[in-house]
Amino acid sequence: QWESSAEAWRTALARGPYLEQAAVYALVPTPAARRDSVRRIFLAAPIQPAARLALAGLEAAWGAPHQGWLALRDLPVDSASAAAWVEFGDRAERDERWPLARDGFVAALRWRRTPELSLRAATAALNAGDAQSALILAPLAAAGNDTNRLARTYVPIHVRALAALGRALEAERLLARYDRWLTPGQRSAMTRAVAFGWVRAGQTGRA
Repeated sequence: QWESSAEAWRTALARGPYLEQAAVYALVPTPAARRDSVRRIFLAAPIQPAARLALAGLEAAWGAPHQGWLALRDLPVDSASAAAWVEFGDRAERDERWPLARDGFVAALRWRRTPELSLRAATAALNAGDAQSALILAPLAAAGNDTNRLARTYVPIHVRALAALGRALEAERLLARYDRWLTPGQRSAMTRAVAFGWVRAGQTGRA
């Protein structure tokens, strides 16, 4: 009675979104031949963020995390959807599914942009190999006049992104500009990033 169970869980989620993990646990054993029926139930109108998030969890457990994002990406932009997108991003981040983490955090930014979420989105983008988006998501100007915050949080992202894009000279100059605010560990990591940037640019001598 997988379809009946899915209907009951969807009804329960409408009253208690906190039951989402319980719904996933109960429905993960759904046989492959019956999963489309469960999908249709959780995707049916009216749109329910908690049900969509539960379906995303099911898809991940069924080995199709990208399908889980498809269940969430078209939610209306509101606080409930933003919470679902951030939760999805959290899970993808923990699993190091960086493109999905980026997509979840970027979607949540459509509801409310915060420095912390922007930095997480930029870091996920960078880890996903999307250096250009990382530069856009966490612009240096977002740090305002807080030079220490700029150096410790935004500059490392920009140095890594510029190096990944082959713009090693820009990365090197940015690192030099904020060097005195960096920890030894940050300085070492960014120096390596700049070196690899020069390698990408074909200038191994500079590296």
